[in-house]
Amino acid sequence: MMAKELEIERRFLLKKLPHSMWYDQVCEITQYYLPNDEDGYTVRIRKQTQSKDTVFFLTKKKCVSPTVNEEIESEISREEFFRLKKDAVTEISKIRYKEVIEGLLWEIDVFVGLTLIIAEIELPSEDYALEIPEIIADVTIMEVSGVRGFYNKDLSIPVLYFVHHW
Repeated sequence: MMAKELEIERRFLLKKLPHSMWYDQVCEITQYYLPNDEDGYTVRIRKQTQSKDTVFFLTKKKCVSPTVNEEIESEISREEFFRLKKDAVTEISKIRYKEVIEGLLWEIDVFVGLTLIIAEIELPSEDYALEIPEIIADVTIMEVSGVRGFYNKDLSIPVLYFVHHW
């Protein structure tokens, strides 16, 4: 079952990965974007691998404001993932580093094939007074929350399906 939630998130463009951090978790993520649904939600499927465990998700998102998305997400089976993948139009891959700092989970994405690193932080409320930890602030170029071109979907590339003719 898909649960609808508000995702309150700020995003920051980094010039490099904060190397002195100790990362709680590291995972590989590949996301495929399908055509938007009839209600205007961005639709994506995600394959996420951490250690030897792989999980699959179906997510629908709709922008409410520059830092808030309505999000509906559920875990799906491997079979459902590959069935939906046939309709994908774009894809993106990234390595995600997760670290809890001062009680908040920071997720730092290093995009595969792009010279791009983005840190994300989900906040408990829109008016939350975020103090960016020094270890993140030292490598931040600028905040990119709500900036077109920095959304994962905007960064994704067309899915290329190769047909072999023997």
